[in-house]
Amino acid sequence: MKEFKNIAIAILLVFAGFTASAQKKVETVQIKTNIACDHCAICGTCQPLIETTLIAEKGVKTAKLDVASQVVTVVYKTTKTNPDILRESLSNAGYDADGTKAKETGVAQLDECCIKVN
Repeated sequence: MKEFKNIAIAILLVFAGFTASAQKKVETVQIKTNIACDHCAICGTCQPLIETTLIAEKGVKTAKLDVASQVVTVVYKTTKTNPDILRESLSNAGYDADGTKAKETGVAQLDECCIKVN
């Protein structure tokens, strides 16, 4: 009986280890962007584009842009993506993302009012 108990405990410990390692870690990152238009909340272009661009990335659970601060808060699974990939995705969509500058191909797809003039 004692041997059975030890085997059962060993099986439970192994199972617990697999369960813990199988859990997906979720983190939050805040990315500073730069929206050129001052009417973003009204025109409905930049905010939805930024949010849907990031949500389309594998592992992103939520993305919410605060228009006033121009900071997007992203909740993501660390096993699927990371902040550098998220910044690159935002850059490809035509928006600055922290130190990553907007790609010209993405900027060319934006509405004229949303393009920042240097």
